[in-house]
Amino acid sequence: MAHLLKDLLIETWRGKSITRTLFNRQVEYGVKLDTNDLVLDLGGGQSPSYYRFLGYSLLPKNVIRVDIVSINRPALLASLEHRLPMSDNIGSQVFLFNVLEHIYHHQQLLAEIHRILKPGGELFLYVPFLINIHADPHDYFRYSASALEKLLAEAGFKAYEIIAHASLFYVITQFSMPLVPTRLLKTIYVLIAFCLDGVLRRLLPHLNEKFVLGYFVAAKKSDLTTD
Repeated sequence: MAHLLKDLLIETWRGKSITRTLFNRQVEYGVKLDTNDLVLDLGGGQSPSYYRFLGYSLLPKNVIRVDIVSINRPALLASLEHRLPMSDNIGSQVFLFNVLEHIYHHQQLLAEIHRILKPGGELFLYVPFLINIHADPHDYFRYSASALEKLLAEAGFKAYEIIAHASLFYVITQFSMPLVPTRLLKTIYVLIAFCLDGVLRRLLPHLNEKFVLGYFVAAKKSDLTTD
């Protein structure tokens, strides 16, 4: 818990949201970057903060960034709304972080990710749930755990884990943070939310389950030898 508090305070001071910090921590503990094979980062932008949590100040050379925004200087300029311009069974890992809600043809994209992953390859995905509208350039959907299960299964993934980041006080703090005027006060505000969250988890441990900031998904494409 002390490490969580430290990260929340430091990242709030940096200007990151609670949702972003919890997501980055999940990447730190839940993702082991494959440095020996092709990794595809879809729609991650130019300098995403999760690489810092993975221990990289520069993008690893085996990571190929795919984006439709040319100013982000991706290695491959392509729309995620269409068939991905790459061969079948090409990548060992795919990152799809804070992107799926901006994709209208989301089922097609998940099927494409399944196609380009090698047998045994991994998809790491994060979607926000309780969050303000944030068009980039559009904001289409919010996904519950049940929806994610169906989407992953229909795309061909048979093994997956869905982790909810849930907290009533973190949700309240996230939505009201724009009203807090200074960086110092924002940091103090997050400290208060952290303390209240701890109290609530002791008194009403199941209440937080109803207030989800986002879902982290780790999914694996079946190894053809075991199908």
